[in-house]
Amino acid sequence: MKAKLEKKSGYISYNTDGLNIKFHKDPFAVEIVKDQTSIIGNRIIEGQGFYFKRKKVEKKEYLDTFKGYDFDNGCLKLELLSNNNTKVKLNVSKKMDYVVNFSFESILAKDKDEISSFAADWEIKEKDHFYGFGERFGKIDKKGEKVDLWVKNGSYPGATYKPIPFFMSPRGYGMMINTNHRCICKMGEIDDANKYSIINMDSKLEINFIYGPEMKDILDRYLEIVGKPSSPPKYFFGPWKSRDWKVENQESVYEDLNIQRELDISGTIKLIDAGWETEYHTFKFDGNKYPDYKKMINDASKKGYKIILWISPWIMSGTEAFKIAKEKEFFIKKEDGSVYVNKLGNSPTLRGSVLDFTKPEVVKWWQDNLREVMELGIVGFKTDFGEQVPVDAVFDNGKSGEEMHNIFPELYNRLTWEVVKEKDGILFARSAWHGSQKYPGIWAGDQAPGFAPWSGLPSVISAGLSAGMSGFPYWASDIGGYFGKPSKEVFIRWAQFGAFSPIMQIHGKGEHDPWNFDSETLIIYKNYAQLHMRLLSYIDKYSKRAAETGEPIMKALPFAYQGDKKVHELECAQYEYLFGEEILVAPIYYGGNYKKVYLPKGEWIDWWTGTEYDGCQEIEYIASLKRIPLFIKKGSIIPLLPTGIETILPVDSKNIKNEVDKLIYEIYPSEEATFSLDEGHTIEVNKNQKQIEIKINNPGLKEMELNIIDGLDKEIKSFSGCNIVDIGKAYPAVSEVDSDKVVHEGFKIIISPQKEDIKIILESEGK
Repeated sequence: MKAKLEKKSGYISYNTDGLNIKFHKDPFAVEIVKDQTSIIGNRIIEGQGFYFKRKKVEKKEYLDTFKGYDFDNGCLKLELLSNNNTKVKLNVSKKMDYVVNFSFESILAKDKDEISSFAADWEIKEKDHFYGFGERFGKIDKKGEKVDLWVKNGSYPGATYKPIPFFMSPRGYGMMINTNHRCICKMGEIDDANKYSIINMDSKLEINFIYGPEMKDILDRYLEIVGKPSSPPKYFFGPWKSRDWKVENQESVYEDLNIQRELDISGTIKLIDAGWETEYHTFKFDGNKYPDYKKMINDASKKGYKIILWISPWIMSGTEAFKIAKEKEFFIKKEDGSVYVNKLGNSPTLRGSVLDFTKPEVVKWWQDNLREVMELGIVGFKTDFGEQVPVDAVFDNGKSGEEMHNIFPELYNRLTWEVVKEKDGILFARSAWHGSQKYPGIWAGDQAPGFAPWSGLPSVISAGLSAGMSGFPYWASDIGGYFGKPSKEVFIRWAQFGAFSPIMQIHGKGEHDPWNFDSETLIIYKNYAQLHMRLLSYIDKYSKRAAETGEPIMKALPFAYQGDKKVHELECAQYEYLFGEEILVAPIYYGGNYKKVYLPKGEWIDWWTGTEYDGCQEIEYIASLKRIPLFIKKGSIIPLLPTGIETILPVDSKNIKNEVDKLIYEIYPSEEATFSLDEGHTIEVNKNQKQIEIKINNPGLKEMELNIIDGLDKEIKSFSGCNIVDIGKAYPAVSEVDSDKVVHEGFKIIISPQKEDIKIILESEGK
C-alpha cells in the first residue's frame, strides 16, 4: 500500500498500511494511530518530544514546530525548527509493509559538526513493556531501566557483549534504532516513569517504527531488514564438550572423546578453546601440546565428533606473530600512526593490538588462514572477544574507534562466517551488533558458578530469552558458569537448563567434567545429555523455522503470550519459556526444590507425573534434584531419536550408537494435533471420548514407534497401510532421567509401514 498524505487542522497525517501517523505543527509532536487507537506518541510532553545537544553545551534544543513540508512519491519531508531556530529536516518513508522510517538530521553542515546527540521521548502507556535490546543479563523486561547500547566485555546487568538497538512492546510495536553509535535508552526510569527516551550519540537520529501487532511479526520484520540467520547443520545441536583452556592438550582432548563414549554420554562436538596455537595467531597447532593433531582430528571423526577451534580478533604483543603483523601494518593505529597497543582480555597482562579488518590485506590473510585450518577437518570457529576497540583508535577506512567500536563484532564475525559457510560449518560468537543475527550461533560469555541473579544461572536464563527476542535463536551458555568449579547443585540445575537450550555445552575454567563430580551428578548429567540428544529432530525443526521467521527456539512467555497480563508481571514467568512450541520449561535457578510456576493459556501436562493443569494460573511445584519442571501442551506430538543414542554422526564402531532409520513420536492426545518434519513425514491425531485416531504420512516407509501417553488402557481396533511389529507400555522420554518415579504411562505401537498413508484407530478397553 502506497503512503498517502492528508492535511488536517493543526496537523498533517501520513497514512500507510492502516497506520495513521500524525505530525502536529505547534508544538511539534508525533502520534501513531492504528484503528483509532493510539499506539505511541510524544504529544503529552508538550512539544519536547525530539531534541538534540551541542558539544560543550548542557542545555537541550527542542524541535518546536515545522515550517513546511513536501510530499512526493510516498516520501514526506518536513522542515523543522528548534526553539533556538536551528533548522532540522525529517524524512518519513515506508520501508516495507508495516515499517515506517523516520530520519532526523540538521540541515546546516556547521550544526551537524556541533551536535553531539539526538534524542526522542515517547509516552509510556499502561500496557507497555520493553523486550529485546540484545542479550541482556538482568530482567528481560527493561521497563524502568536504562539500557546502554555499547559493546562491552561484560555479562552482568547493564553490560553485554551483544547490545542490539531494537526493542518490542506487547502493545504491538517495535523500534529499530538505525545507528552504529553508542545509544542510551531510558525506558521509564523511576525519576520519569511516564516516558522513555532514545538518545543517540550522533548528530542524527534514524528510527524504523515496526508494527506487528504480534511480537513474532515485529521480530520477523526487523530481521527482514538486518538479515535472518541460516539454520546450522543438525549435529550443531548435539551436546558440546570443552575444557579449561589452560590445561587443554591432546591428552585431555582424547580423554573427553573416549570417556564420553565409554560412559555412553551423548555428544557431537568437541570444542578446543584458547591455547591450541603456537602463538596468538599463527593458526598452527602447538606441536608440544598436540604432537599428532591430524590423527586426533581423524580419531574424533571416527567416534562421531566434529571439532571446532577458538580464535580472537587480535594478536598478543611480544610474540613473533605480533612482530610480523606489525611489519605488515595489520593493526589499528593511534592518531600519530603508531600501532595501538591496549588491554585485550580479562587479564591485565594480556596486551596487544586489534586486527584492522577494514584493510583488504588483513581480510585476505585472515580468511586464507581459516581456510587452511578447515582443510585439516575442523568444522568451525568459536569467535571470542570483539569488544576491545578503543574509541580513539584509527582504522584504515578512515573511521575512528568510536565509530567502529559497535560494528567491529559484526565485521569480525562476517569475515569469519564467509569462510565457515563455504564448508557448511559452524560459527559460535561472543560479541554482536546489528546484522550479527545472520551468523549462527552465539554463547553467553563468562558467568560466575552460582545462583547469583546478577552473574549466575538466573542471569543466563534472562540472557537466552532476551537474545531470542533480539533475533538470535541459536544460543548456549557454559554449564555451571565459566569462572571456577560449580557446586553439585549449581552444575545439575544448569545442566538441566542446558538440556532445554538450543545448544547444550560444558565449558569453563576449573573442574566441569561430570565424571569428576560424584556418581549421582554423572548419572543426572548423562541422562539430560541423552534427553537433549533424543530431542534433536524436534530442535532441528524449530531451528529451520527460526531461519525462516527469526522466531526463537526458546520463546520467552511474554513473546509467546503477549496478551496475557501475568506473563509481564509475575517474576516466575520472566524465567519461563516454551522450548519449541510443545514444551514449557520452568528452570530452578536457586538453591532448593520449590518453584512457583505460571501456566499460560491452554491445558498442560506435567511431563513427569501426568498431572493435568488448566492454564492461566500460578502453581506451587516441588522438583527433586533430578527434575526440572516441564509441562507439555495438551495435543502435542514430539519427535524423538532412539533411546541410548550417542551421536548422529558417522562412527567406525558398532559399540557407539548413532542414528538409526526409525521414527519415534511421543503423542499427548487431544481433540486434534498435528506435527510434521522436513523430510515430509506428518502425523495427525484426533481424540474423542471413545477412541484415538492416528493418521500418518510416511514417504520414506521408515519403521515407526508411537508412544501414546494417555492414562487409559488402549487396544487397537483397526489399522491400515502398515504391519504391527510390537505393542506394549510406553513411558515419556523423561523416564530415562528419573525412571523410578515417573508414574504416567501410555500405549506403545511399533509399526512397519507398507504404504505411505497409514491409519490406526485405538479404543479404550471396555468401551
